[in-house]
Amino acid sequence: AGDVSSEMAETNSGAVGLNHKDTQTFLLSLGANVHTQGFLYLAWGIDLVAKSGGMRRGLHKQIYTVIAEWAGVSVAGVDSSIRREIKHIWTHNREAVVKIFGYPIDHQPTPAEFIYAAEIHLR
Repeated sequence: AGDVSSEMAETNSGAVGLNHKDTQTFLLSLGANVHTQGFLYLAWGIDLVAKSGGMRRGLHKQIYTVIAEWAGVSVAGVDSSIRREIKHIWTHNREAVVKIFGYPIDHQPTPAEFIYAAEIHLR
C-alpha cells in the first residue's frame, strides 16, 4: 500500500488517488458543510483510503493519524470532526447516503462505513 504519510501530500495536491476536487464536490452534493474541519478531514480520508487500495480493517485509524499529524490536531479531534460531519450529512440528506451505499441502511454509518462506501462510489 505504500507509506500513507507521504501519500497525504500527494493526494492533497490531486496528483495521486481520487481527484480531490471530485471528492469535495461529491461531499458537497451530499450536503456536507464546507466550513468545517470535518469536511476537510473526511475528504482527505476518502482520498487516502482510495490511494491505499481500499479500506482494510483498521486502516481508517491509520488515516486519522496521518490527518491529525498534518493538521496539528489530535487523532480524537479528527475522529470527532469526521463523526460530526457524517452526522450532519446523515441528518440532512439520508436518502443520498443510502444511495451511495447501494442498499438500505437504517443507521447513521460509522466513519469507516461512510469512508469505504464513498471511496467505492467515487472510484
